[in-house]
Amino acid sequence: MKTKWIAVGYALAAAALGFVSYGMSIHLYIKAQKDLGAAQTSAYYSVAPFLGAAFGMVLLGERPGFQFYIGLTVMLAATVLMIRDAMEAGKNGDSVPASEKMHQKGKTSVGKGEKGFSQD
Repeated sequence: MKTKWIAVGYALAAAALGFVSYGMSIHLYIKAQKDLGAAQTSAYYSVAPFLGAAFGMVLLGERPGFQFYIGLTVMLAATVLMIRDAMEAGKNGDSVPASEKMHQKGKTSVGKGEKGFSQD
């Protein structure tokens, strides 16, 4: 009988972990897309692998090898370029999606690429 409750406890813990790690991450990602725009959200999202590696080193005591540092250099360079590009897009107002710009003009694109159709 006791093992049945332990199994239920593990199942509830797994469900809670899934809710927090997957459900909340998707919710926050979509909220960031809405509030920040695609360019800035992608720039912030690109920092996640670095945080994961840093937490692994600090919390788990992992010591990476030489290949890690080669990969880290390439990833850092790509991330810096992407963040710089995203910030320039934000300054130019390009972080507002084309569909939102059309909606502000009273027209809505209906999935036909850049040409689209007006629903007026």
